[in-house]
Amino acid sequence: MEFKCEFEMDNAQFDNDPLHEAEKVLRDIAYAMGHAQKSDSIRDVNGNRIGRWGITGDQVLPDHWKDHPDHPHEDWVAEVQANDTRLGYREWVEHRIEAGAE
Repeated sequence: MEFKCEFEMDNAQFDNDPLHEAEKVLRDIAYAMGHAQKSDSIRDVNGNRIGRWGITGDQVLPDHWKDHPDHPHEDWVAEVQANDTRLGYREWVEHRIEAGAE
């Protein structure tokens, strides 16, 4: 299995703070992956296609792509969007379990 991601950063969306804008693109991809999506176009804020990402290979995505029953990905997404965590979903679940959060 392989993950590929490529997008252009030579448009106005990336002029002021290219790293922050790239981070937003990657967060959108992480959100899509959290919903078991395996590929998609990458679009800028105006809806123009600027790239593509995808997971390729013959393997079926394992069950770890499913939500933990006590820690839904919507809670994780809310924390990511609020900049309260930079952990990936699975790491976030492990951290919450270790911390005793329900």
